[in-house]
Amino acid sequence: MQTEETARRLIDLGADPARVTVTGSLKFDSLSGQVSPGRDRGRPRVLRFFRVSGDRPVIIAGSTLKGEETVVLRAFGRLRVSVPGALLIVAPRHPERFGEVERLAREEGFRTVRRSELPIDGDPRADVVVLDTIGELAQLYQVATVVFVGGSLVNAGGHNILEPAAFGKPVVFGPYMQNFQEIADWFLAEHAAVRVRSESELEGTLRTMLADPSMRRKTGAAARAIVEANRGAKEKSLEVVAELLRPASVGGLGVVRPFRPVR
Repeated sequence: MQTEETARRLIDLGADPARVTVTGSLKFDSLSGQVSPGRDRGRPRVLRFFRVSGDRPVIIAGSTLKGEETVVLRAFGRLRVSVPGALLIVAPRHPERFGEVERLAREEGFRTVRRSELPIDGDPRADVVVLDTIGELAQLYQVATVVFVGGSLVNAGGHNILEPAAFGKPVVFGPYMQNFQEIADWFLAEHAAVRVRSESELEGTLRTMLADPSMRRKTGAAARAIVEANRGAKEKSLEVVAELLRPASVGGLGVVRPFRPVR
């Protein structure tokens, strides 16, 4: 099981406690390639399209769903009164909505461009960039000043907050995180993320984050510390599986070979 809580629930349902093992969440181990430059050849290419100057604040709204982009865009519009150079990168969860989100941004009065239209090796000359590519969001989080993870302001269960956390980025999410509830609660308890419940709270939190580098550093550092402290679930799980598959004679019918991870 992933956590002590889920293990307790299984035992409450009648499982033998001696046969229940907590190994942790494999989600933490799945991040290894994302934070190791040598293991991801795509990273330099992605970043060459986002040569954002060091003093330009970047807000990334990742994996957003219908109903969330308008909230984010309006909050961003008010923020730009005091932070005029800020850049918003919106990554819709579903590719079929790229055009819709681009239209929403233009209707709010923003200079808007798609990621596929960006010049290489240049700071995006826009207020809003719509990430209309697949597979680049996880690497793009490293250029963020602050990250809002979508699927959480609408009742969709939330999305994975570990990807920006692995880069030590401060994470903001909405009230609907039931698909990642234990991780979300853990991050909140460790002051490694901020939960917002409305457009005004989102705006206020983003404004505070952008204005307070110390808060960003502390929140991001706490987030990355959680990720680093919880790696190893893969090896623990494989050890349990190996124990279950120990070789044994079966009446001359052969043996079960021990399980070994492929490296």
